[in-house]
Amino acid sequence: MKNLSVRCLPKYVIEELERTMLAKLDFSASETAEISEQLRENCEITSPSHLLDVAIRDKNDLPILSAAVLSKCAILVTCDKDLLALLKPTIEIMTPRQFSDQLFA
Repeated sequence: MKNLSVRCLPKYVIEELERTMLAKLDFSASETAEISEQLRENCEITSPSHLLDVAIRDKNDLPILSAAVLSKCAILVTCDKDLLALLKPTIEIMTPRQFSDQLFA
């Protein structure tokens, strides 16, 4: 496994990840809790100072994109089709599968 550091993560992203892991990805409650705990211990929990002025279909995605860009994240991992469809993003946006493949390459 490559040595990557997760620098920042908005609190609501962790909460959304927990819901998605349980409801859509078939993670057990204990697996979800363990991953969530690791993220909370190893990440800086952030909130965007302001929202970017970006044309995006789903405005609910704007805080996530803003937090990632403003905190200078290198990679945004998401299953969100609107975020994945952004043209010329200032950060790399990839699916969890792409990230996993890169992480364990």
